[in-house]
Amino acid sequence: MPAYFDCGFSVREPAWHGLGNVLEDYPEDWDAARMAAGLMWEPRPEPVFVKRGDLYVEAPGHQAICRDDTGAVLAVPTDHYSLITHANMGEIIEAVMGADANVRFETAGSVREGRQVWALVRLDEPYTVPGDDSPTYPFLALLNAHDGSASCSLTYTSVRVVCWNTWSAADAEGARTGARHVFRHTGDVQERISEAKAGLANLRTEAAKAQALFSDLAQTPVSDDQVKTFTQLFLPSPADRGEFCSDRVAANVERARGTFGRLYSEAVTTESVRGTGYGLFMAATEYLDHVRAFRSRDSYVGRTILSPERLKGRALALIGDITGN
Repeated sequence: MPAYFDCGFSVREPAWHGLGNVLEDYPEDWDAARMAAGLMWEPRPEPVFVKRGDLYVEAPGHQAICRDDTGAVLAVPTDHYSLITHANMGEIIEAVMGADANVRFETAGSVREGRQVWALVRLDEPYTVPGDDSPTYPFLALLNAHDGSASCSLTYTSVRVVCWNTWSAADAEGARTGARHVFRHTGDVQERISEAKAGLANLRTEAAKAQALFSDLAQTPVSDDQVKTFTQLFLPSPADRGEFCSDRVAANVERARGTFGRLYSEAVTTESVRGTGYGLFMAATEYLDHVRAFRSRDSYVGRTILSPERLKGRALALIGDITGN
């Protein structure tokens, strides 16, 4: 399953994959969120042994990161790698929550057998854009990798993290925009807890920027021809560039374009903003967040369009290109 989902929770709205606990109300603190997410275990370092003749000796310079509940090995990094535990994550998150009562746990969980874990908090300060009365909530995602594949970061994101794909998308968004605070797996995490409070101020700044951008898009008209151009650029075909295109690839692209077209012209989420740049962006977002998740990454569309680093930033750039904004 593309989700690589182990366990977790979401509040009120189920995850796209239909797995995990769905809570009726927000967890009051990290202890409650951690239990609902299935994160009561901790990663722990263990020595690594190699065989020398008939004996096993400890390998210098390395350690194994294991789960303390199952003993499963998550990674074998160098001994300079310092764990950021689930308890540490709680200290970071509660530093944010303690700074503002409007911050609430939205989701948390584990993917890839515990190699990546997360906690997502929502700033309960929704904003709207012209023509769309539905609220948008800014998120802070605390993303943590126990296998050394990524830093632990407190990341501003528009992605509701519920699986490995969305974990990766939020991580890529933070790397691309720079709107994140990194807690490296070296040194003393305690010395950097105060940075979490700065993350909340950064969240508000980024939310204000997003609101201004989306308001501008909502007042930018798009014609049917511009929608067609956007669709072709957003979901390109080799044939558009004069390259060979097999019947299978051509059919996949046309099917994807047809799905996107229906989202733009028929979806409830675009009804009030159809005919604007924001309507195009909403259709692209719904496609990426929901349709994309069920498609194979081995497909042509998966390889060229649906990789996390190209997600919503690509759609915004294309809208700017076709409207001249």
